[in-house]
Amino acid sequence: MDERDWKIIELLNRNSRISNIEIATRLGISEGTVRHRIHKLLNDGVIRNFTVSLGSGAFTSIILVKVNPEDSGNVLLDLRRRFNEIYELSGSYDFSVRIIAQKLDEINKAVDTIRSIEGVRETDTLIRLV
Repeated sequence: MDERDWKIIELLNRNSRISNIEIATRLGISEGTVRHRIHKLLNDGVIRNFTVSLGSGAFTSIILVKVNPEDSGNVLLDLRRRFNEIYELSGSYDFSVRIIAQKLDEINKAVDTIRSIEGVRETDTLIRLV
């Protein structure tokens, strides 16, 4: 990856709907070059997906999950079956689950679901305020 790739990623991160032509214009390169670079970034796994960023009215939360070490693999599989964004962590917690919901009650239900998984010892929920 070079500086142009990082600039493309930055523009896509700000607005995932930006056109290849607009990126090319801003960076002073051809649209074909942008298309090729984005394709390579996707194939290399640098870009995993394009997403929507929700404005007011939606809650974003991170649920930190601590598990029994012997149950780690099974808990991870169960989390992956139930939720879209799961991250393995180092430190005090083993996993985090990102939840976007319309209502706090939906986040509470997700936490209850996670706590019901065999091997989960503890959770801590962080809710984004801005």
